[in-house]
Amino acid sequence: MIDVKGEVISSLGPLPSPAKRLGWSAGREGNPSSLVALTSEGCYVWASVGEAPSLSIPCQTGDASSLLATTPQSSIVATSCIASCVCCWDLFSLLEARTDAEAEVPPPTMLNEYERQVSCLAWDAEGRYLATSDGADCTVW
Repeated sequence: MIDVKGEVISSLGPLPSPAKRLGWSAGREGNPSSLVALTSEGCYVWASVGEAPSLSIPCQTGDASSLLATTPQSSIVATSCIASCVCCWDLFSLLEARTDAEAEVPPPTMLNEYERQVSCLAWDAEGRYLATSDGADCTVW
């Protein structure tokens, strides 16, 4: 990451495999945004820049066509880690479960309305709606 002067602020990693997609997600009140990296090994989240990844999201991203959609207005991250499915993860809930030993790790919300592999993911400007496509059809969630 670099600042407006072009100077390096932070270098994050190393990851177990190269990042395929990067995105920013909303941080908690008073905290900066979280950086999310999608690799073939999974999805990694930095809640604080300059530290080790805060958590790893267990998703199988084996092929290069896996997608990631984030928005700075929401803590929900969408991935297309599984063929014909989109998984939506709430980073706030995942981060809380990681710090609370008794909390259960919340499962993702699964969007399974696809006949083919999902080819596009995009949040609206306010982070309220997710648009997805598996080819000729588009769905808004």
